[in-house]
Amino acid sequence: MNKLLTSRKNSSDRQKADAGLNADQLSAVYAFMGTDGHPDFGISLWKVQVASNKTQMSYWQWVATQIVQVTTEEVPQ
Repeated sequence: MNKLLTSRKNSSDRQKADAGLNADQLSAVYAFMGTDGHPDFGISLWKVQVASNKTQMSYWQWVATQIVQVTTEEVPQ
């Protein structure tokens, strides 16, 4: 499996695993892992969303919302 496909699979698996977590739980998991944010939904992307008035959510609330959106979207067949 090439690097891009492996990365996408890991991302998808991670998002599915994170889908049941709320903002506080996500924050705790990724703080425990030693990261400043979620690997698939970076703080810089959230800042762009805030700056363009597309969200007023806190970072981890926004991440939780993004995860729900990507894990509940239908995959085209």
